[in-house]
Amino acid sequence: MLDCLLFRILMCILFVGAINTQGQDKVLSSSATDIHTHTNRKTKNGERISPVDLLIEDLTEQQWATDEIVCSRKVLKILHNVKNSTLWATWIWDSMQNPTGVFYGSIYQFGNYDQCMKAPWLETHSEYRTKYCLADIKLTNEEPKHSKIVDPHSSVKSYINSASKHGVTFNIISSGMCVPVECNPKAISKIVHIMFKHTHLGLTIPIAEVSINPCEVSGVKAKYPMQFHLIMCGLGFFVTAAILCTLLNINYNHTQNYNIGNKIIKAFCMRENMNLIYKVNDNNITTINGIRSMTTGLVVFVHIWVVNGFHGTINNLDVDRDYEKYKLYFLNPTLMVDTYLMMSGLLLFRGLISSKKYNPLSMILKRYMRFFWILGLILIVIIYVMPYISDGPIWQILMQPEIDICRKNWWITLLMLGNYVDTENICYTVLWSIPCDFHLSIVGILLFSLYRKNRRIAYATFTIILIASIVMSGVVTYQNNLPAFITLDISSVKNLRKILMGNPAYTQSHLRAGPYLIGFAFGYLISVYKLDKRKTVFSTTDSIIGFAVSFSVALMVMITGGIFYDKNKPYNAWEAITFATLNRNVWAIALACLIAFCEYGTVPVISALLKSETFVSYSKLCYGTYLLHAIVYSRIVTSTRSPLDHNMYLILFNLSGVLVFCWILSVFLHLFFEAPMSKITKIMFQTTKTNINREMNKHEYENDGSNKQKKIS
Repeated sequence: MLDCLLFRILMCILFVGAINTQGQDKVLSSSATDIHTHTNRKTKNGERISPVDLLIEDLTEQQWATDEIVCSRKVLKILHNVKNSTLWATWIWDSMQNPTGVFYGSIYQFGNYDQCMKAPWLETHSEYRTKYCLADIKLTNEEPKHSKIVDPHSSVKSYINSASKHGVTFNIISSGMCVPVECNPKAISKIVHIMFKHTHLGLTIPIAEVSINPCEVSGVKAKYPMQFHLIMCGLGFFVTAAILCTLLNINYNHTQNYNIGNKIIKAFCMRENMNLIYKVNDNNITTINGIRSMTTGLVVFVHIWVVNGFHGTINNLDVDRDYEKYKLYFLNPTLMVDTYLMMSGLLLFRGLISSKKYNPLSMILKRYMRFFWILGLILIVIIYVMPYISDGPIWQILMQPEIDICRKNWWITLLMLGNYVDTENICYTVLWSIPCDFHLSIVGILLFSLYRKNRRIAYATFTIILIASIVMSGVVTYQNNLPAFITLDISSVKNLRKILMGNPAYTQSHLRAGPYLIGFAFGYLISVYKLDKRKTVFSTTDSIIGFAVSFSVALMVMITGGIFYDKNKPYNAWEAITFATLNRNVWAIALACLIAFCEYGTVPVISALLKSETFVSYSKLCYGTYLLHAIVYSRIVTSTRSPLDHNMYLILFNLSGVLVFCWILSVFLHLFFEAPMSKITKIMFQTTKTNINREMNKHEYENDGSNKQKKIS
């Protein structure tokens, strides 16, 4: 009886378990079916609908204007052939990409520019020609808000509307589109909207705005204009002239014959011009060689960083972290220009005091011609050669506006007015300092003329000009509510022209005269207390202490600007005025003291390093390096096929490469153009002066003859 009861209970348990198992199987089967259905999305007549089918459906339902119908039909034809795995269509579609890395600050989604532009059947099947367009996609119209902490559970939209501490934003994407040549910007914009809707971002973020940049059509060969060929012939002429004149000067002795022809041969002789690079004058301030070379290296480093930020990197958040890690926002790199200006003023006075024959007008003209030749060559290369030396997804977009600005304002640059007239549209932004240096050199030459005639008046005039420059910089800062310190974070660097070139306190000569005049005065002091290489004025201890104090002051000025970096800090006019009037001048004084303690004393290791002969040749090529480095590096960056990668090792690697390459280019520029034209300019002035003297002597001779005849009669 008991056994029978236990058996019945066991059977009931097994029966209930079987029922539960069936229920669980049904639930699991239902879940699996749901997952399978979700994975395969929608089905039609048992066939899986692919993403291409969804695009075809949306493109078909889209309303197209009359001038957009051909484009829409060709895009649909491409998609249908993609479904059939036809090569030409899949080739086109494969050249585009979905957005990636947007959350890490990557802006550019280039796809494959070359695949779109260089299909192998362009000449045989022109009906499949395409064009490459970069579409700027704005994901939201809201102003990005700075957020210190990123919440992993927040929405994608809130993150897209945020900005990092140093200005990385995520609300703009530039996507490469490979479309039929018949598509106009409006049609491309509609295609972008539809394609973006089917990406992972399009599920939650609707596009706020799309703008299409100028497109490049595939299969179009560049036509070189006559100017390009003339420039190439002109450069070939200078190279040929240098080679021939070098051979003539080596094979024939022209040292005793000083007619114009032989002077021109010597002017183009590469051997003599090369010797100028290595020539060391005994009365030179050799410390300047090291300072100038290091300053040029720092300038190139800063510009590489800025160019990278201007064009954007694939890992912008790493840039943001390096800003914080190395405290780069504390640095004031604009002081590098004041270093150049201070040394320029110093060298100008040294050159004037050592000149045997002094003619102010002649010196101003010679200085202008020295700038004119090299500036003219740079402008010609930018306007007529640069458009044809490269290509790429952003080449036309970023370089063409710069070239157009130079075509419009080249004459302003040659007239040395670029830092006063239409400054935001100056041709080749690094050239703003050239007219600044030229204007201040005119002031220096006129002051020296006054110094030769009446020293007391010259001292008073110098003091008035220096004080006026300091006061005016404060007045301009107050009147225009200018910041005390120009800050460039990751987002604002894209407005470089407006922020830097549009700031009068940054570009205008009379507001940057302080460092130049301080250098001019330092040159006067050195001429009074002449250097004696055999003796030192300061002991080693005094030199070390003085150098340490001067370096500390310079470093303090360099990093003090960081206190104004905080955008939430309220604007204080008096703080801005005080900093704007003092920082450059204190920097110049500290730098002059550094040079003095190295020249009139001995600072172990540092004096030997700065005076090293290694810097002699490079120092003389710094001018060419300064003019060329931005062109060279911009050529590399704007022709890229993929977003840039940011890391400090790569930046230092690029820095060394750009410096070496620009040094080599500067050597060629010096040998074939700069040195010959500089010597020819001297020949022109000497010939003109000789002719004037001959005319004066002839006139005096005739007057003497007529006076004698009168006496005889």
